[in-house]
Amino acid sequence: MSPPPALHELYRRLHERGPEEGERAARELGDSARREGRRVVVVSACLLGEKTRYDGGDRRAPAATDPLLDDPRVAVLPLCPEILGGMGCPRPPVHVDAGGRIVDESGRDHGEAMRRGAARADALARLAGAERALLKERSPSCGVHAIHGPDGITKGRGLFADRLAARHLPVLSEEDVVKDG
Repeated sequence: MSPPPALHELYRRLHERGPEEGERAARELGDSARREGRRVVVVSACLLGEKTRYDGGDRRAPAATDPLLDDPRVAVLPLCPEILGGMGCPRPPVHVDAGGRIVDESGRDHGEAMRRGAARADALARLAGAERALLKERSPSCGVHAIHGPDGITKGRGLFADRLAARHLPVLSEEDVVKDG
């Protein structure tokens, strides 16, 4: 299922139309939310159905995102640090290696693009006045409790999630919001 048209258009303004347009879109969302008494919540774009994952897919999570989308007190800010960092889609999957570098399967270092994307996403979240975030678990950018490591899933936090947490924003994963059972 695709994201709602207005949300998809916001995603495009934030990610595809250049930095100035992305900043303008984030500011407009924040200004509108403040005028209307809504809070801004960052949501990993893949959880909303945007095709941002390394394999060209998404990780739509309606059980986690629909309550936010349906809440008139919330303005959703869809962000993907990897796309904002210029990594493209599809792209090689990356993980954090034993030395702390972010590499793909061939050992190519993607750390600069990942850091650039995390910084850009954080800047957009600040411009919008984001108060919290719902991020994709296990992502090297957005993982809240776990990320992909050299031997599979390991404890850790992604670069973007770490930046938000350092600013004391509440950061949850889709797994925190939707518990099995």
